[in-house]
Amino acid sequence: MNKLTLTSAKILVAAFAILAPLRVHADAGFVRERLNASINQIIQNVRETEDPALKRQMLENFLNRMDRGIGMAEQIGSKEEVRSLEAMRIKVQADRTELNGLQGRDRVADADLNRFANYIQQDMEQASYVYIGTGTLIIILLILLILL
Repeated sequence: MNKLTLTSAKILVAAFAILAPLRVHADAGFVRERLNASINQIIQNVRETEDPALKRQMLENFLNRMDRGIGMAEQIGSKEEVRSLEAMRIKVQADRTELNGLQGRDRVADADLNRFANYIQQDMEQASYVYIGTGTLIIILLILLILL
């Protein structure tokens, strides 16, 4: 291998090493935005629904899908991601408990379902910014989209 070819190869490897993380970061941002858009659409549908029983069922379905998606994502996540996902899953389960008034908690009143939906949306969007990798976010997003 001549000196010019070796230098070109080193430059190419260095460029890849610099640009690859930027591409992953951009993809993670896109996936995070798509996840948040999906959450927003689900919550918007809840807000637009008049029937409190239907609102409650829609929120229950959403929380079940999030719980299932998080559970599947835990299977592929790193140790750090799994810890974050476990915290997120505990929060989802607590929201479901509160929504339905289980384990001695007060059930969310019908008049408060839109506020509760907004609370869940903000909580899930903030949680997606905790250390969770792109692959893990993709799993959660796919579960939400497939099971809509």
